[in-house]
Order: sequence, then C-alpha cells, then structure tokens
Amino acid sequence: MSSLKNLIREAQDLKWEDVEIPEWGDIKIRVKAVKAGVWEGYERKLHRIQMKQGSDTLELKPENQRAALLVHALFDPETDLRIFTDTPADIKLLAGKSAGVINGLYVLCQKLSDREKEFGQKVEDAEEDFDDGQS
Repeated sequence: MSSLKNLIREAQDLKWEDVEIPEWGDIKIRVKAVKAGVWEGYERKLHRIQMKQGSDTLELKPENQRAALLVHALFDPETDLRIFTDTPADIKLLAGKSAGVINGLYVLCQKLSDREKEFGQKVEDAEEDFDDGQS
C-alpha cells in the first residue's frame, strides 16, 4: 500500500478547461489551474513595497500581474505544453492583448485554481467561538 505522501504526490489535482477565443481567431487553448507555489509568488508580487525615509517615498507597484500569472496557466491543448514562458517578453505580449480576454482567462484560472475553496472553519466562525477578551 502506498504511503499518504505517495498518494498525494500521484494525485492529479490540477483542473483544466479548453476554451475557444474568438478574439484571437477562434483558436482553442487550455487553461489550467496553477500550482500553489506559483499562486503564492503571484500574491507576493501584488503587495506594494513602500519605503519611507524622511519625506522621501519609494514605491514599487507591480505591473502586468494578470499576464504574469497567465503565462503559467495557458497550454496548447494538442501537446499539453505551456504556450508562454515567464519571460518579460512573453508577459508583455500577453499584457498587450485585450483586457476583456485577459480578464476572462484570469477569472477562469482563479476558478480552476479553487481560489475560493476553504477547508475547516471560517475565520468569522472561529472568532465567534472565542470568549470575550480572547482574540
């Protein structure tokens, strides 16, 4: 019998869906859920970095982040290989496409990646379980 670790390793838990994009000449692409580590890196980049020294402020704002995530999620349905790499040129290429198409692909990627899925007790429910004075 396999160990739990092996069962988890072998589980095929990344969902995918083939979609046709009329705006791109009716081509069909495969949108896959992204791996947890990829999504965490994406979320880290979304947070603004702000440094203040006296009256000077340095602020770095991430750009093209939806495109930066989608390069990990878009696959050729015939070969099941990624269409894009995570190079600045490929991210810029995707970022230059229709906002509507990119947003639709992003929303599908979120859905496939189960971004709304929760296990166990919700935070609000857990807070209700605390007595007064606990946090």
